[in-house]
Amino acid sequence: MKDELEKKLCVLYPEMMLNRSKGKHESPFHYGFEHGDGWYNILQVAFSLIDFRVKQQHKTVNTFIEYKNLLGTDLEDTIPKWYDKEQLKGDIPEKIEYPRIAQCKEKFGTMRLYMDGVANAEIETIISFAEMMSEVTCEVCGAPGESRSGSWVKTLCDEHEKQ
Repeated sequence: MKDELEKKLCVLYPEMMLNRSKGKHESPFHYGFEHGDGWYNILQVAFSLIDFRVKQQHKTVNTFIEYKNLLGTDLEDTIPKWYDKEQLKGDIPEKIEYPRIAQCKEKFGTMRLYMDGVANAEIETIISFAEMMSEVTCEVCGAPGESRSGSWVKTLCDEHEKQ
């Protein structure tokens, strides 16, 4: 991906890009986004959804902890079943824990997005959706595309297949 597009994502979602500054022996993400510019919009939407979800989860956890502390009760019965109850023990977290990109690359014509750190089923679903969208999006320009075989498997639109 072009440097200018990578920089936009780094400015918009710096918490998820922390592995970008690590050395090449510490993180594969040292090399940046290893695919074409056509998937930029898919990543922008996915990171926006992840950012929103992490902030909402942090806000909800803080609210439960505040009520627990205020009422002096456990609130065990009021916690949604899908919540990680371990997060509600102790004090309000001071900072939001974001998942961090470990690697983002093209493999067999589709995007592979690997993340370290905090993850849950919702974030995994967002990542899976982004990877599925890459299966039908031209890696070069972002237009509708399909898997094309040749010396490499790539997802390309009709125009970029001809080139």
